[in-house]
Amino acid sequence: QNVGPKGGRRERVAAKFVENEFEKCDRLMEIYFRYYARVGAEEARLEQELQEEEEVEEDELLLARLDAGLFTLQQCAIIVAHLWSTGDMGLRKRILMLLHQKSQTLGHIKDLLVEYHNSIGLEGGVEEQAKLQARVRDLLGGMGVTLEVEGQA
Repeated sequence: QNVGPKGGRRERVAAKFVENEFEKCDRLMEIYFRYYARVGAEEARLEQELQEEEEVEEDELLLARLDAGLFTLQQCAIIVAHLWSTGDMGLRKRILMLLHQKSQTLGHIKDLLVEYHNSIGLEGGVEEQAKLQARVRDLLGGMGVTLEVEGQA
């Protein structure tokens, strides 16, 4: 969030993920996979619960996923999208290689970002919500995903 599109800081941060043979990139993806597994396990447990019970509220499902680490997973996806948007081919290849090692694709990250975009609330007011959603849309755009803006057709 604090690393905007303005060159200097963004490039310095991206360079940190490249140095020492992509050490920080590897660590980021390690964290991403750990939380992806935790949230996936919670979703499987909730799916089992849904089959046994007749009703579970949507808010309960979201809270259980958040407790399992959904927010951290989404933040990892945002960082990956920022790294992707730098255009550094070495970083992109490394991210794809790490995803493919775990039988995942960039689509998983895109899906998380779309979900995050759609769940951004009004905590900071309408302007803050619009700013944050625009930022996530820009990241998704850099990954080849176009989202419609509500109120525009």
